[in-house]
Amino acid sequence: MVADAVSHVGALMRAVVTATGTPLVQIRSLCCHISRGLASSLTRDEVRQMVHFVISKCDHILGTWYLEKDSGSATVEFLEAQFDVARVLLCSLHDACAAVDFLTHMSVSWPLCRASPAAQLGTIVDVVRDFDVDRSGRISSACSGGKFPVQSRLLRLYAACLVNCDDEIPLCSAVLSLCWALQSPCNARESSRNVFAAVSGTILRPKDESSVDDGTQAAVATLANVIDDNSNDSAFLRGYCLFASGEFDDAVAHFTSAGRRTRPFAYFFIGCCHGQNSTIIDAQAFFHRAIQHPQVEPYAAFNIAVLLERSKEFPAACQIYEALLQDASTISISRDTLIERACRCYEMTADIVAGSTLFSRHANVVESVDVARSYVHFLLRCVDDPASALDRAQRLLDRFPSDVPLLEYRSQAHFALSHYEDCIAGLDRILELCSASHTSTDPPLKRAKSADLATPPEHVSVKVNAYINKSLALLCLRRKQEAVSVLQWAVFHDPDSVPAQFNLCALLIIIGKIEQACARWLQFKGIDLDLDPGDYDRLMQPDVAPAPIARHVAGSVTDAQQSALTNIAIQHWLHIRADHVFMKRVRIALRQ
Repeated sequence: MVADAVSHVGALMRAVVTATGTPLVQIRSLCCHISRGLASSLTRDEVRQMVHFVISKCDHILGTWYLEKDSGSATVEFLEAQFDVARVLLCSLHDACAAVDFLTHMSVSWPLCRASPAAQLGTIVDVVRDFDVDRSGRISSACSGGKFPVQSRLLRLYAACLVNCDDEIPLCSAVLSLCWALQSPCNARESSRNVFAAVSGTILRPKDESSVDDGTQAAVATLANVIDDNSNDSAFLRGYCLFASGEFDDAVAHFTSAGRRTRPFAYFFIGCCHGQNSTIIDAQAFFHRAIQHPQVEPYAAFNIAVLLERSKEFPAACQIYEALLQDASTISISRDTLIERACRCYEMTADIVAGSTLFSRHANVVESVDVARSYVHFLLRCVDDPASALDRAQRLLDRFPSDVPLLEYRSQAHFALSHYEDCIAGLDRILELCSASHTSTDPPLKRAKSADLATPPEHVSVKVNAYINKSLALLCLRRKQEAVSVLQWAVFHDPDSVPAQFNLCALLIIIGKIEQACARWLQFKGIDLDLDPGDYDRLMQPDVAPAPIARHVAGSVTDAQQSALTNIAIQHWLHIRADHVFMKRVRIALRQ
């Protein structure tokens, strides 16, 4: 595939090189072609080859052009070309490290750049890598009198690259402070607000998509409209970069020094830092200080509600979510997020009426499939209305036919309504999707980041649950041997799964294979099969009240159920061993 891609780009390059135009035009033609999706289907190794190809081709064009031109005539075009090459490395080929290396070294390796004032870029980068306040201050002062808008763009891109390199995020604050020093009086649009907006989206993009709340994202979007040239925001921005990199204690120190205009946002992020450090009381205190500023109020309130959820104060959290829903049209927090969180709190407090009312009131404005799933979950688990859950799940599946969670909910509803054949058909569909998702271009499940990784854990979990639920449906149809076979597949995919092992052992007991079931369960629980009877007596669990079994939830095993099966297995195993000993003695006596 990469050979075709490189050949395709090579043909384009030959056409571009023979055409009229500057190297900037040629390089932009190449970059635009790649950006349109050439590399979107390449593997990691193929992308790496494409990166080397792009760099070598661009270096060749610029080197050839340098030999034909006056070395002092086109510095800006060279820097523009460098900017475009680095941008395609970062944004199209997603190789931040290659882009960082390109920006750091190429500015002083090309003769034209080295001979021009733009060589300061390489000097600045060297200083930033060994960041020292005094030295960087001198560099900033030296550059502040010049007019280098292109260098400023390069530095901003460099900062964005560093953000994508996991171990260099704090370095962004130093780079961005130099961006402000490089602002040109003739380029007033390049304000600190624009600099912040240019990198905030990249910095805030979490490695784990669930690690940054909607309130934090929305607050940052609002903050970009507040920062301007008249404020001293470098302390805040450094704290922000440290916050994005997980250095919460250091971030608090910088936020504390923030200027007047960004102080409410500084309070907000100090609260976020304390929340990440699980110091809930301090986090709430700073959110309450931030909430006094109108632009931060809804986002601070949202995060207060999140903290109340963590503290299991669900009624108070519900009140905040309901209040925010009334103003959902004027704030940036997703209405779907508010609905989902509020109903989760109602579920935890068993307030079925309030949860149903909330879902019904907003059913026509829900846009997210996640919230639509939550409504089905609520009907199934809380309201215990499998018929309504089945109807809503089926309507959603007409729009999203390959949505695995919805297929699971529909199968559970069929199970609750004793529609066992329909339940089995739905579970077979889930297993089919799990198998196809490794090669599908539009997978129903989250795919692994690399093609050479093993099967993702979420695939295993979904498969095991589907096998367990299918076995229970088969058992209800009195197809016991098929149920055993299906459960053996569940154990094969995840030998450590408690529900799979529990259900298999229980089913083996039901069909009369008691010795096999007891040995399997005791070994799974780590109990030696050759202990003395007294040792087994000490391992017996005290009697516990049986846990209620939800008729639509398959695969859930409580501690009480495990203890009960352990006791049964020990008792039967003692009898089995005694029978074996007795029969052995009988055979010895008969031989005598």
